[in-house]
Amino acid sequence: MSVNGAWPFSLRAKPFYGWWILLSAATVLMTGFALSAYALPVFYPEFISEFGWPRASVAFGGSVKTLLVGLIAPLNGWIIDRRGVKSILLAGVVTLGVSFALLSGVDSLWQYFLLCVFLGIGASWTHHFPTQLLVAKWFAKRRGLMIGILTTLSGVGNTLVPLLSAALIASVGWREALLILPILLVLPLLAVTFVVRNQPEDMGLFADGGSASPPAESHSGSRAGTPGSKGAPGDWAFLRQTPFWFIGGMMLLSAWGSFAVWHHIVLFARDEGFSATAAASVFSLFVGATTVSRFLSGPLCDRISPTYAMLLNLLLIASSFVFLSLARTPAILYLSMVILGLGYGGIVTCRPLVVFEHYGAMGVGKIYGAATAMYTTGSFIGPVQSGYIYDRTGSYDWAFLLALILMCASIFLILPLRRVGVRRAG
Repeated sequence: MSVNGAWPFSLRAKPFYGWWILLSAATVLMTGFALSAYALPVFYPEFISEFGWPRASVAFGGSVKTLLVGLIAPLNGWIIDRRGVKSILLAGVVTLGVSFALLSGVDSLWQYFLLCVFLGIGASWTHHFPTQLLVAKWFAKRRGLMIGILTTLSGVGNTLVPLLSAALIASVGWREALLILPILLVLPLLAVTFVVRNQPEDMGLFADGGSASPPAESHSGSRAGTPGSKGAPGDWAFLRQTPFWFIGGMMLLSAWGSFAVWHHIVLFARDEGFSATAAASVFSLFVGATTVSRFLSGPLCDRISPTYAMLLNLLLIASSFVFLSLARTPAILYLSMVILGLGYGGIVTCRPLVVFEHYGAMGVGKIYGAATAMYTTGSFIGPVQSGYIYDRTGSYDWAFLLALILMCASIFLILPLRRVGVRRAG
């Protein structure tokens, strides 16, 4: 296929530079964000054993880190709209490297909490949010496919980083492991410094490698990507627009409901009589299904629109909760985990694409940042809420029922978006 079709191979022309952008963004997610999100929990037992810190305190540091990813997102969006994504990614990679190195020398809880704050800041700068914004500016015709590839590759990093962290701890000790892990960040540091460009226009190119700029993406007839236009990201007018609150509310409730369940799957399986190994296999099945769905949901968004694809994924998650309530045999539990994984992996890919569908991809940093903040808030509340309900009742029944209600509410919020969404070109 030709370069204009945004595919990498051509006998007559060099590959479109956007493919290098996609690869660079993937290295940031596979190393930078994977380290910040999935390496730290592997070190929890070492902190508890070494210092005798309470489990709640160690987990609280990780929760603060996770919450900061969302809370800083609107500010990140404001910066991206003015300075571009490159500066954010570069700052994030450097912050993570320094924070992990300093974490190797902690000997008190306050030092751990402080470094968790900086890890949260670095994670927010290397998160799906900025990397997906970057890729979206370089690809328009097959944006869903490219976001799907990006999130799929990030899943590979999420799987490998905990295994590498555990191997390093076993071979050289936890302090030395924290000094070695930042070496992984050299690759994204080089990629961001020498390869990443904020948008194709900076190189005299156009999205998809075309010879002309694609039609302006709009929402309700306005040029959403043009700073200074009404409802554009040049100000905070989107907060007064109904579609944003449908999108943000849907993200808040879907994260709240889904995190309330999948964070407790291993514990739930153990309560149902599964062995430790069998419970871990249940969770692995869920993770594997998310990886498959992250990729498949991208082309699905290109074909039927991100809003309809998101609706399908929310329905899958809700149906998985129904099966989970009936999970008294291994077969039903495994089935519910496959369905849950397919739905949850899908919403990871669909989240940015729904925003781009309604507001365009140019200058949309604050909008996507605000929506990300709402999503992260839900992901913070959900697991804590389920744990509290279990502690009070001795069962997950009410917790999972509430999660189902939240998912149904998120479905009702996305239904009006089918009527206000823009019609995608091509």
